[in-house]
Amino acid sequence: MRPLYPAILNADEAVDLKWTKRPENTAFFRHLLKISQDFPSVLMAYAADPVLAQIAGEIGKSLLDLGINVFLPEETTPVCAFSQSISARQVPIGLYLCLNEETGYFNMMALTNHGGPIDENDLSEEEFPRSEKTGVLGTTDYNRVYIKNLIGFADPYIEDGACFKSFLEPFPGIVEELKNRTETAILFAAGTDGYEALVSNDGQGLQLKKPSGQPVATSEMCETIVNYLIKERLASGTIVGPAEHSLAAGQQCEIFPVEGSLYDMNYHAGFSDLLIGWWKNGIIAHQGSSCFGDGFLTAIYYLEALRSLPKS
Repeated sequence: MRPLYPAILNADEAVDLKWTKRPENTAFFRHLLKISQDFPSVLMAYAADPVLAQIAGEIGKSLLDLGINVFLPEETTPVCAFSQSISARQVPIGLYLCLNEETGYFNMMALTNHGGPIDENDLSEEEFPRSEKTGVLGTTDYNRVYIKNLIGFADPYIEDGACFKSFLEPFPGIVEELKNRTETAILFAAGTDGYEALVSNDGQGLQLKKPSGQPVATSEMCETIVNYLIKERLASGTIVGPAEHSLAAGQQCEIFPVEGSLYDMNYHAGFSDLLIGWWKNGIIAHQGSSCFGDGFLTAIYYLEALRSLPKS
């Protein structure tokens, strides 16, 4: 089992479908044309890097010439929120654009109606014609479903205790909603001796620094959260993570080791009875959220886990 890997492009290739000329993007583009034969609409969203709104707009305009209707977000969207919105709407394809900081290229991921990556077995070798119609461009909200679900995951009755000294994130629309809810007040109960938290531009990762200034390793975050979910929330399921690392926590759970990239982890997390899926850089996917990392939910669970520990 393998996923359809993201299309790769640079800024110049966003216009006039130039990205489709790359040989490595052929299967991706063919699948997009296949889906548009019966469902000529695509949802698009993008991470919080400033240039991505323009890049997504250029890609969207070029898809109109294929007869595809394109719906862009009203604001930047975490990929886990986009995943939940696709799943809730049961649309066959959505495109998520982010910057690959390791390569400097933009990645465009294709998600299907379960909110995860497309299975390579669903691809076709057949060539599909382009529509002679012209699509329409619109906007829609992808964060509403996510905010509702996130509020439902949080424990409004958790004890007082550990908090964040700072909580930095690039999704102000989501934070504006969460600040008004008692269930997610744990994210904003700041303390001078608390942790420093930073959510990544695609919403998947959470970087934490202890009050001492020492970074919290992703494995430590995972172990703390897994112990909490199993003991306090009576959760169970599969732990999906990099093959070269294992967690000390959750040994009673099924472990699914992943070879490859973060996208491979996202893919396998989408086809498992997930408890958590984890990768480097603070990326943790959670049961009930999506197969993509969820920095907001990771932050909530980590503080809840610390507050549930016996007081010394």
